[in-house]
Amino acid sequence: MFVLVAVSTVFLLAASGCKRSTRPPVLPAADVFAADADQLQASGVDTSGAAVSGRREAPSLIDPLQSGIRYLNAIDAPPAYQLLIEAILHRHLHIEAFEGSAAAYSAYLQARPDAVEQRRFLRVLDGCHQQAFEISSLPAVDQLTLPPLYCSGPEQMAAWSQLVADALGRRDTGVTHALMGYLFGRASGCRDEALDVHGDALLSAVGALVEPEDGLSDLEVEAMALLMSADARALVSTDALGALVEARNADGGWGELHEPSNWHTTGLAVWVLSAAQLPAAERGPIAAERGRCPDL
Repeated sequence: MFVLVAVSTVFLLAASGCKRSTRPPVLPAADVFAADADQLQASGVDTSGAAVSGRREAPSLIDPLQSGIRYLNAIDAPPAYQLLIEAILHRHLHIEAFEGSAAAYSAYLQARPDAVEQRRFLRVLDGCHQQAFEISSLPAVDQLTLPPLYCSGPEQMAAWSQLVADALGRRDTGVTHALMGYLFGRASGCRDEALDVHGDALLSAVGALVEPEDGLSDLEVEAMALLMSADARALVSTDALGALVEARNADGGWGELHEPSNWHTTGLAVWVLSAAQLPAAERGPIAAERGRCPDL
């Protein structure tokens, strides 16, 4: 998960003139499990555990989605990484309620020149943002997320590839952040061959994390969100989606395995529920593509 950082941004929202809209998102009616399982299987992705045939009745998603958005918008001082996730959801899934989050994230960075780690993720929103780093100096999860986002050159991408190979043998946030890095790299236009090596294996490994029988952990919700954005809906079963809806707390948010609600799990749940209803062709990019950038 993104590192939880408690920061106060209320004054930044006011200072930047950004207010997140409270209008509900407009979502098209769509088959929740419209993914092409045969295409995934042809790519070598294991879909044996996914409910893609004899489609059982899917739960209603609109009400839990709306309640999750209200929960996030009710947080008076959203931490920086909440704003970043909201900004991704605004661009990627067109959730209008988060339209001011990107500006608020940028305002936070302007007010906190010492926020080095958060500043690196500005690349998600601004494809021209540059920030030099050595992969070995990054926090462990960022080592799996940032190099593809920046397409950091053959040496660092080779190091990233080895870290991904190691993460594939574990059942932790390493494999979800590796898939996040893969998605960031693809969206931002990275063409390094290291991305081609791991894509199918990452989908299978992240899909194997989701076991909803005993409730859903934050890691499992994160896995579901990234699978949805990887156009791998076939790896998210109807049971998993139903378990997510049932895990909603009375305050409209989600928490870790029946724990109180928090912004991170709720943001991921909103991601899943929104992506489940928005066809891939109608989504925006998950990260900004690097275009013609001015020389720095």
